[in-house]
Amino acid sequence: MTLSEILTVIVLALNFIALCVVAYQTYLTRNSLKIAKETIDETRKARQLEILPRANFVICVIGSLERWLEDVNEIVGKLEKAVTQRDQDVLRGLSKQGLKSPKNLIDKFMYEHAPNWLSAIWVTGAQYYYDCKAPMCSL
Repeated sequence: MTLSEILTVIVLALNFIALCVVAYQTYLTRNSLKIAKETIDETRKARQLEILPRANFVICVIGSLERWLEDVNEIVGKLEKAVTQRDQDVLRGLSKQGLKSPKNLIDKFMYEHAPNWLSAIWVTGAQYYYDCKAPMCSL
């Protein structure tokens, strides 16, 4: 064998070894990407589960807002009826339902532990509800 044939065989062997290394690196890269995807999915699930306890705050605020809205709509209906029928008894009944202070509209514990944005929504709703109910005492 000549020197060039020996070098060609050696280079061929080195290229084959390099090809095997690249194939193994590709295999490892695919596995690491698969593991990274699973880790990202698990992290997303963990964040979603971490947020779940805060859902009770949202449910509480939605319940309060809906209850206040129903009450205000009922008051508006009674006021319209009292004005159209000129019924003083309805107005007297509504004046007894008026709020003298905004106490107990918002639960302190829920307000302090809810997210800030949700607390702001709750306080705003309570303010509008109180602004509707407070003047009723003067009817």
